[in-house]
Amino acid sequence: MLKLIRHGVALILVVWLLTPGLSGSAQTNAPAFNNDNVRNLITLDKMRGHLLASISDWDAARYDMAAQQSADIANELYSIVANTLKQANLQDQFLTAANAYAMLSTQAGDSATVHAAYDKLTGVIGDAAKAFAPAAAFDDPAFRLSVAQGLLTGVDTEYNEGVVQGKLASAVGYQNAVGFYQIAKEQYAAAQKSLQAAHPDVDKAVSTQYAALDKMLPADFTKEPAQPANPQDLETAITAIKTIVSSGLGLDLEAHRSVPEVLAAARTGLLDALDHYSNGKTDDAYEAASSAYLDNYEGLEVALRKKDAALTDTLEQQFLSFGKLIKDGKPIDDLKALYGQIDSNLTKAQDLLSAAS
Repeated sequence: MLKLIRHGVALILVVWLLTPGLSGSAQTNAPAFNNDNVRNLITLDKMRGHLLASISDWDAARYDMAAQQSADIANELYSIVANTLKQANLQDQFLTAANAYAMLSTQAGDSATVHAAYDKLTGVIGDAAKAFAPAAAFDDPAFRLSVAQGLLTGVDTEYNEGVVQGKLASAVGYQNAVGFYQIAKEQYAAAQKSLQAAHPDVDKAVSTQYAALDKMLPADFTKEPAQPANPQDLETAITAIKTIVSSGLGLDLEAHRSVPEVLAAARTGLLDALDHYSNGKTDDAYEAASSAYLDNYEGLEVALRKKDAALTDTLEQQFLSFGKLIKDGKPIDDLKALYGQIDSNLTKAQDLLSAAS
């Protein structure tokens, strides 16, 4: 599992709904939100997904799992929104709450105290959500649907890491998929009333796919399935949701970039990280490295894993190592050498993904 930058979000390009009856932003010809709002909310919602898994594990006395899920919030997702938290004057509150809960999640303790820490961190994440997007965005179904689809993209990626060749390969990966899915359902439910009123046919079709996903991802974090669902079936349902929403509502849920464009953006992000690092801007370097993976390469992992699982794992580990070199303050030459290896493997990935199936 990637410990630096994870959970994959395909780059979301938000285009407001074309149907006046569904989206107020369409009536004014100006969206109530932008791409950064969506991406930041997806990150915060992934934190909530980890928290759901963590508190469930803690209640079941699975402290190692609970600790790993809580650690992923700070180790993997925090860097993506660190600057935005700072701008919103929430960075200290977030770190205090995240560290407090993470410490408590590692071992047995007083349930009321642990749940109070969980509630505190959940509350800070909620405050961040309100600061990260305009209030009007939360009333716009287009915003909710875009966030939900970003989470579902993460579900697909995590499930493909959690379930390999019909068997559970990573309990944490499976839990991540379940957690992200539960939050995606929340976002869809928040948009559903408006959707039912304006496009009942779309809601019915999408609800059918969510019902299928419910069976594949039951909301019990502490019971990993003996016979997990086929990842292809899960991917089919998620793709169907995107297609139904996109075609039925005129909502473009993600940027349609070619494989070379995505991988070029990943390379650019790593090169930006090298530039920042050479100028002593360690935090900016780490954030650029995170974006190189999260906003670009990660969206290709599911497809690449079908072609070459070993290469997929190698690249994931290399992105992890690149970030660790930054965090550890290693010489710039070490980062440049690793970039060369990543660059070579990205070329291999491009060749595989561009080849006819």
